[in-house]
Amino acid sequence: MTDIPGEGDLGRAAARGGVWSVAGEVSSRVSQIVVFFALAGVLSPAEFGLAAIAFFCVQIVNSLTYAGLGQAVQVLGPDEQRDRTAVGMGLVFGFAGAGVLALLAGPLCHALGAPGAVPLVRFVGLAVPLGQSAEVLAALLARDLRFRTTATAVIAGAVGSAAAGLTLAATGVGPMALVVQTVLQHAIRLLWLIAARPSGFRPLLVVAKVREILRIGRELLLSSLFETSAANIDNVLVSALSGAAALGAYGFGYNLAALPMYVVGIAVSRVALPVYARMSARPWSIGPAFQQAIEITTWLTALPLGYFAIAGPAALHVLFGNKWSAIDEALRLLALHGWLRATETASTTVLVAVGQAATTRRVQQWQLLLAAALLVPLVSWDGPFGAALAIVVAVTVGTTYSLTQSTRWTGASRPAILARLLEGAAAGVAGGETGLLVLRHVTGLGGLALSLTTAALTWLACLAVLRQPTVRLAIRVLRT
Repeated sequence: MTDIPGEGDLGRAAARGGVWSVAGEVSSRVSQIVVFFALAGVLSPAEFGLAAIAFFCVQIVNSLTYAGLGQAVQVLGPDEQRDRTAVGMGLVFGFAGAGVLALLAGPLCHALGAPGAVPLVRFVGLAVPLGQSAEVLAALLARDLRFRTTATAVIAGAVGSAAAGLTLAATGVGPMALVVQTVLQHAIRLLWLIAARPSGFRPLLVVAKVREILRIGRELLLSSLFETSAANIDNVLVSALSGAAALGAYGFGYNLAALPMYVVGIAVSRVALPVYARMSARPWSIGPAFQQAIEITTWLTALPLGYFAIAGPAALHVLFGNKWSAIDEALRLLALHGWLRATETASTTVLVAVGQAATTRRVQQWQLLLAAALLVPLVSWDGPFGAALAIVVAVTVGTTYSLTQSTRWTGASRPAILARLLEGAAAGVAGGETGLLVLRHVTGLGGLALSLTTAALTWLACLAVLRQPTVRLAIRVLRT
């Protein structure tokens, strides 16, 4: 078993891991953004809607088949047979999901009124076994604090898939470019991880180990199912009640606002879980570590999401004219939704680490039910804006309950957590306001660049004033 480092060593490993993980997630999302924006200028909202349906279908299948295998082996600790069984489960469950998706693509797409999405759905199903196997291998490496390796695998996948996506976009294949990019990104990442740790890719299925993994994994599976359903039920109802064009516009805004959550929230959680697991022998240290994770997550996501909420509609007008103006009001709510989801992700990660995976399942379960109750009347009332309002209400309730439980089980200070949330939100809004002020006086792409720079500088000034201890800590980490 790997020796448990001291708190200082663990803190430095976590800081370096955070930098590498954020770099990996940034590269992944940037590659998607590049292809996304390259296609945004040539595809119609209806064509984006077809791609949105394909991604919705694969997310549902993934949530039904991925039983939190990576998280489970991190919490349970090293065991060769169990680790190999997790890899085997990832492959078996993943290929089963891809097969079912291929068979049901036709009926699903016709039911959603988008038969043109059938080939997209069938092809994107390949991402399920590739992605699940990569997640398990990455979790095993992260458990050993090999964050540089896991991050470089993500970066390699991002660069390679972006090149392929841009090439396909230039040849006019339409929304298929987005789907191919996704599949290639998972494939390249998996191959890189196998090359980094060939001994880890030896699939095995031992019944006793399957049961051990599923004792934790079944709650994570249900949580993932409810989370994915809650994150996509709005897409289904917007498509069903307002049409594919409305779904394309809504999906465009949703994906923009979700990017910071994936870049920061997921990256911080990937580092935090194995670190929390190593702290289980000294649980008194988890509370302060969780508080730091919340601070990092909320502050970093507040910068872009504050800008989206305040200056986002004006910035999109600079880039695309009035093409996406239908989501101007919805974008503000979607930015708030993305910020709350990032906070919730940090909270549910620590709940898994302290053995409260059932609580994370309850959070997602009730969040889904609340969203389902609100979406039909609100989407019928005002399309994408109504959908955004419904999911913001649901995630606000879920995040509040999750934070209540995570502070209870870790002993973290609730007033301190609330203060970090309010400070981060204030800094993000301040950056957005100054960015919007610039856009109102300086037009064109030059004005947009100046607006973004001004927003970032405003956020940095707020950080320097409000979180001086954090700034000093970051400087010490960079020096070491």
